[in-house]
Amino acid sequence: MLYNANLALMYGAKFIELWPYFASHNTSDSASGYSINGIIYFDDFYDTTKIFHSDKFYMLRDTLNPRLKGVFGKTLKKLVPTEQHLNIDASSYYNFISHFSGNLECLPSTSDYDLGFFTDSLSRNYFMLISRYYNNDGACPIFINLDEGCLYNNLVLTKFVADTTYNILRSDPIPVNLTRGDAELYRIYPIVRWGGSLLANDTTNSGETLHSDMIVENNATLVINGTYYANADITVKAGGKIKYGSNNSKIIFSNGAKLILEGNAQVYGTSSTNKLTLQYDASTSIGIVVNPGASPIISYCNITGPLNGISVENEATINVTNTSISNCSNTGIALFHFGNGESSSTLSTPNIYKCSISNCGTAISTVNCSEVIIKENIITQCNLGLYFNMVNSAYISSNTILGC
Repeated sequence: MLYNANLALMYGAKFIELWPYFASHNTSDSASGYSINGIIYFDDFYDTTKIFHSDKFYMLRDTLNPRLKGVFGKTLKKLVPTEQHLNIDASSYYNFISHFSGNLECLPSTSDYDLGFFTDSLSRNYFMLISRYYNNDGACPIFINLDEGCLYNNLVLTKFVADTTYNILRSDPIPVNLTRGDAELYRIYPIVRWGGSLLANDTTNSGETLHSDMIVENNATLVINGTYYANADITVKAGGKIKYGSNNSKIIFSNGAKLILEGNAQVYGTSSTNKLTLQYDASTSIGIVVNPGASPIISYCNITGPLNGISVENEATINVTNTSISNCSNTGIALFHFGNGESSSTLSTPNIYKCSISNCGTAISTVNCSEVIIKENIITQCNLGLYFNMVNSAYISSNTILGC
């Protein structure tokens, strides 16, 4: 009964209606035992007060009913089934997800399963796995076998019956433990599209969009190919990197989204002709936020559009080299350390070297810092070139300032 219900759901059923069935059972006649397959039954056909519940009743009450009322059922109601495959085993392979190059494999080979695929209004991919009613093996590890040419390495997996979400790499097996007739619904998507924690190196495809916040974790590198649209924040942790890939790499931030740098994060292009562009809406307050205690490196980048290009505050530092910053109506680079109105020596030396800053309110603003190095930069068409307030030591050498 549980298997039939799950199979109907896999084919797109939005509700399950039970036909009232009352079976009689004569305890003195073992041959009539089959009739217990009803949901409830009478021990004595002539005495309707002696009603008993079968295992089907408890399955409906304790398993299927709460599942359909929970996140599993609520999610299924919103999905559209796309294809179904019946009675698969370990020797069977199926195209897994439309934008992945690879397949799904089920083990062990003695098991039998049904596999269905779904999509939602945002074109995210789901699949349901059902253990057939006669399958006594119990556990079935799933392997997502993606081709080496697949660009997606970091995935987010959601189990809806278990109501859990976690990160996996494309080489990780997905553990499943299904009893006979039972099912699990999964959603799987690449982190570079739908956000999450990037645990290992990954690459974007030109024209892709990030819809939710993403974190580039320690030792992970995100390579940008072509234009990447970020409708959410990107945070680069200590040891993480974002780098130029190919085809005029560009990240276009919108809806106030920004880049957040922590620790020794790096954001960089590969040369003066292969710069990584970071483009923002004019209403974006800060393009790049450097968190407290951080010491990131930005090199061979183009930063354009936000009110403030780079903001460094609270005992952080930065090394910006060979980078162009333009069209920031407030400040191109803002270096602040607020310390009760007195200059502070706790901020290590920021270094701004061989950068081009143009068409900004103030090109570089330094307030309440112990020291700063500004060397061989070109500053043009800004309302104010350099601004210093309560700075103990400013090393300024070989800069060109025009039209300010």
